[in-house]
Amino acid sequence: MRIPAGKLKKVGMWAAVAVAVYTLLGFLAVPPILKNLLASRFSEVLDRDVSIERLRFNPYTLGIRAEDIAVADRAGEGTLGAIDALYLNLEASSLFRRALIFEEVVVEKPHLEIVRGPKGEYNLEHLLGPPGSSEKSRYSLNNIQITGGSLRFQDRMQDVEHLVRQITVQVPFISNIPSDVDIFVRPFFSAEVNGGHYEVSGKTKPFAESLETEMRVDAAGIELPRYAPYLPSGFDLKVVSGELTLNITLSYMWEKKSGPKFLVHGETAVKNLSVLGPKEKPLLHLPLLKAVIADSEIFDREFRISSLSVNSPRLNLTRQADGRVNVLSALPEWVSRPSPSEENGAAALLIIEEATLHDGRVALVDNMMQGPFTKVLEPLNIEIRHFSSRQDARAEFSLFAKTDDQEEVKAQGSFSAKPVSSEGQVGIRSLVLEKYRPYYDGLVEFEIEKGQVDLSSGYKYYNKEETPVLLLSALELTLSDARFREEGSQSSFLVIPSLSLSGGELNTADKRIVVGELSTEKGRVRIVRSPDGEVNLLTLFEGPPDQGHQETGAGIQEEDPPSWSFEVSRARAVEYAVHLEDRGEPGPVDLSLHDVALKAEGLSNKRGGRFSVSSIIEERGSLQAEGTLGIEPLEVSAKITAERIDLAPFHPYISESSNLAVTGGTFSAGGDLSLAQGEDALKFAYSGNLSVSDFESGNAATGNRLLAWKALDSDSVALSSNPVKIDVGEISVAGFYLRLVLQPDGTFNIQEMFKNKEKTGENGSSREDSPENAGEIRVGNLVLQEGTVDFTDQVIDPPYSATVAEVGGRMSTISSETREPAALEVTGKINGYAPLNLNGEIDFFRKDLYVDVRVNVNGMDLSPVSPYAAKYVGYTVERGKLTISAEYRVADRKIDSTNKVELDEFSLGEQVEGDPVVDLPVKFAVSLLKNRSGDIHIQVPITGNLQDPQFSFKDAIVQAVRRLLTRVVTAPFSFIGSLFAGGEHGEDLGYIEFDEGGSEISPRDRRKLDILVKALEDRPEIRLEISGYADPEEDREALVNERFVSLLKEQKRQELADRGISVPQEKIRIEPGEWARYFEGAYREAISPKAGSGAGSKRVPPSGDLSYLEMERALKADIEVSEAELRELAQRRAAAVRDVIISSSNVDPERIYLVQSQPLSPQEKEGVKESRVEFTLRD
Repeated sequence: MRIPAGKLKKVGMWAAVAVAVYTLLGFLAVPPILKNLLASRFSEVLDRDVSIERLRFNPYTLGIRAEDIAVADRAGEGTLGAIDALYLNLEASSLFRRALIFEEVVVEKPHLEIVRGPKGEYNLEHLLGPPGSSEKSRYSLNNIQITGGSLRFQDRMQDVEHLVRQITVQVPFISNIPSDVDIFVRPFFSAEVNGGHYEVSGKTKPFAESLETEMRVDAAGIELPRYAPYLPSGFDLKVVSGELTLNITLSYMWEKKSGPKFLVHGETAVKNLSVLGPKEKPLLHLPLLKAVIADSEIFDREFRISSLSVNSPRLNLTRQADGRVNVLSALPEWVSRPSPSEENGAAALLIIEEATLHDGRVALVDNMMQGPFTKVLEPLNIEIRHFSSRQDARAEFSLFAKTDDQEEVKAQGSFSAKPVSSEGQVGIRSLVLEKYRPYYDGLVEFEIEKGQVDLSSGYKYYNKEETPVLLLSALELTLSDARFREEGSQSSFLVIPSLSLSGGELNTADKRIVVGELSTEKGRVRIVRSPDGEVNLLTLFEGPPDQGHQETGAGIQEEDPPSWSFEVSRARAVEYAVHLEDRGEPGPVDLSLHDVALKAEGLSNKRGGRFSVSSIIEERGSLQAEGTLGIEPLEVSAKITAERIDLAPFHPYISESSNLAVTGGTFSAGGDLSLAQGEDALKFAYSGNLSVSDFESGNAATGNRLLAWKALDSDSVALSSNPVKIDVGEISVAGFYLRLVLQPDGTFNIQEMFKNKEKTGENGSSREDSPENAGEIRVGNLVLQEGTVDFTDQVIDPPYSATVAEVGGRMSTISSETREPAALEVTGKINGYAPLNLNGEIDFFRKDLYVDVRVNVNGMDLSPVSPYAAKYVGYTVERGKLTISAEYRVADRKIDSTNKVELDEFSLGEQVEGDPVVDLPVKFAVSLLKNRSGDIHIQVPITGNLQDPQFSFKDAIVQAVRRLLTRVVTAPFSFIGSLFAGGEHGEDLGYIEFDEGGSEISPRDRRKLDILVKALEDRPEIRLEISGYADPEEDREALVNERFVSLLKEQKRQELADRGISVPQEKIRIEPGEWARYFEGAYREAISPKAGSGAGSKRVPPSGDLSYLEMERALKADIEVSEAELRELAQRRAAAVRDVIISSSNVDPERIYLVQSQPLSPQEKEGVKESRVEFTLRD
């Protein structure tokens, strides 16, 4: 059907009008309306003023172009964003498909200003208004392009600005229309961020259910310092420089069964990273770090790195004085804490197939140590393969490092991150020991001058019940050219040229150390004891403070942890030199040991091992020992041989207790030696032989020779301690010499040889160790041979000297257990000819010394002892020989001795000027002591109390001689009585008593005269003076009575004469019945006038009434006895004694003298009559 032309024309006209109207409306009306509508709507949505300078609309292409779009900042301080031009090309099909379909979206030169304020607020806050309707709109945006974009981010909180330029975005389409959802969108993005180039491309299904996306990110030149401020809080780091390069691919997909998956793979690199640590000190410089990332599941926290390489890193690792490490201090505390996922068991998985660190440098500074300690590791190379953080997964590694001291460290092996463990081989070469002084300085008291260590070992490290365990195996160690010295000293106490250790093992779990073989040679050791008694080797280590036993909260004492055990299978030290120095009391002592060789096998602190040691001591001595050795507790059992060890270096030890200077001698011994650590002290035992040869010693002060011997030997010596036990067999001393000097002060030189060191008891009083408490001691026979004793007495001037030669003898066994005295026998010759014999017994082990000996000296010439006589008695000795037989007994600290002295042909010489010790008429005493042959035989007892501090044996002898001479001089007759009548004191022969009035010698006194006569015959040099005495009272009365009786006898005689019987008066006796008759006759004759001459001048009164008694008194009173008659009586008595002496002996009468006594009566003597004769001896 044809349409009419008019109708067509009409339709055409209206169509033209419609087109015209559409065109006019589209080009002219729509732009301003749409411009205002869009500006208003955008302002409402963005909550900010939005302006559009120009807007064009093409109704035919449905293209909208808006120019100079600006979004004002909410604060009114400028523009938030701007777009030079926005072009939208809407497809007409949008009407039919009920969706916004843009054929093209172009954004030209967009710019955005983002500001973060000082408090962290953003200018983008409330940028979008409240969400609109939840109804989902359909759209399709095609050919999306953003060109020339830029963004400036001002971070006023961190005071940093970021600039993004040349933003280019290309997205083919974005559509949520169902038919387009499963089509990949391949976006592209590129920009320059702070000068670095970013480029992102890939593909994505943003509206598909799987959200499948794969994006490649390429970024170069990312300046890391700009982003360092955005590290989490707590990092004390400053990134100075560094660039990040990324070439990674991100993949995302969501699956219903497994959930979302986010994968990453690609490469990344960091260049020229420089980081400052705390206090902005250089911490890390990293020229290059490269990582190749394999497919890593981000959401599953599985990170896989194919390779990781770090080239030439520089790390400054510092520990401060308070123990903080700069690297750890730079990290926040939360870094070291496990993440919540790790606490829940969902730890991240990290796998690194290969990691290398090449040509690294680590500068270590440890300020916690005094010094401080510094060390540079360069180069440092590390390789790690097959690392995984999975449980029990193991990785391989190798490490090489070299230090600035040319030390090298090598290690290789495997390790595990869970649990932490490692095993492999480690080696250290040329470790410079002295450089590590800061670490051992507080633990030891010595310095390492130099020394290098080479070490290699297998190792294994793991945790056992949360306790770290380290195992070392096949340990090899070499120490070379090592020198050690004490702090402050300039000389080395230990020099080790070489030491090697092999086959070593260490197990910290079992606390066990094993050394397969230990060898060293040609070293030097100096052992020094200081003046305060400390030995340097024992004070070289400062052990940790003694914590004692720890107690639990309940107060229960915990047991000490098990101790370490160690074992040395074999040890060897050869060609060593050991120098011993003792600088303490009594020092100094220096002793050198050469060619010291030590070998040991199986040494352990759990069981004993074997050892041998040998050495040359000084020049000619040697020492060898071989046996077993236990360490804990100390236990040594060895056979030792010591030969020709010089004693001179040990002189100070002897001088500690004596003033003896050892100048020569050698010591030798051979036997079994054992040492064992007891609960309280070290136990010592020795069994074997002992000898000291060529011993020489002298007085340390004067240097004079004092004591010496050629040989002292014993084949059986047993010594032990705790308890002390000494058992010595026979001791032989041959060729000995002793110099004995009595010094001017009266002391013997050997007295000052032994220093008096008293020990003080608890009460402060001094005490001496008792032999009873000295332990068990036994000494067998002591044999003396070929000895010589030189004696000099310097008390007298000139000094006296004597030599006892050929001294020999024996002392039998002494024992502290049997307590039997030892038999003692000594012989010798004084001055080479006078025999000396000593025998008896002695006991050293009684509480008080016991001695019972007899000493005999025969025929000793006395002329050499003339100086003694001159000093003590004031005369020299002309001639004579001495024989002594003495007995000495010491018991209960008392000495009692009897000395029988015989002086043959003794004669004193000239008198010496000066004051003798004994100021007595010695010559007279000698004359009295000498017998007819010129010999003197006396006994000199000596007693004393050894507890008396004033007691001196020499003084006791002098006092005994003084007492003897005093007795001889002052009581010669008593002394003679003791010699010739016996008894200690004898009878006093110094007088003869007479009856009153008589001159006849009684039989008793006649016996006294016989003794006196014997003495006079035996003492031809003695003269005797006889003095007669009368008692004026008793003798006069006796004479009166005698004459009274004569008057009565005269009466009887006359009576008998008258009867023609002639009888002498002296023969007449008056009988008792005759007395009265003859008395009366005598009285009558007395009173007769003729009686005056008979009765003296007195007159007898008449008898008258007088009694016989009164008449007797009167008659006796008339009898007179004159003094002359008494003197005559005294003379008769003296003459009677003289006559008896002369008539009964061969005594020369010229030696007997009668002396007229003055006065008549003698000096009163208790118990002795005055009617006596007294004797006086004269030389």
